[in-house]
Amino acid sequence: MSRDPERLHYKELRDRVGYFKNDKEGRIEMSGEFERILNREIEKAVKETRESSLKEGDEIGHRRGLEEGRKDMAKSLLAEGSFPISKIAQLSKLSVGEVESIRKSIKV
Repeated sequence: MSRDPERLHYKELRDRVGYFKNDKEGRIEMSGEFERILNREIEKAVKETRESSLKEGDEIGHRRGLEEGRKDMAKSLLAEGSFPISKIAQLSKLSVGEVESIRKSIKV
């Protein structure tokens, strides 16, 4: 495509492109439109990033909450004193090593 608006076949298109390319007011108008488009795209990207970050944060918080709940369950079962480590690991979905570590930290 030619960069020269005068070489465009359709008069209406030629006049409009010429206005945006050659007229000072047209260039100002076009710059303003580019700025509005850019700002709209920036706002969209910020919104998408924020939503993605919130979702990721929710997922991380959920995983941490589950992990803390499992550890609390193991602590309670250890305090009860009637369950073997392997059974506590199975019920809490923690490893035997994690349950052992919890047992040592609470000195049961």
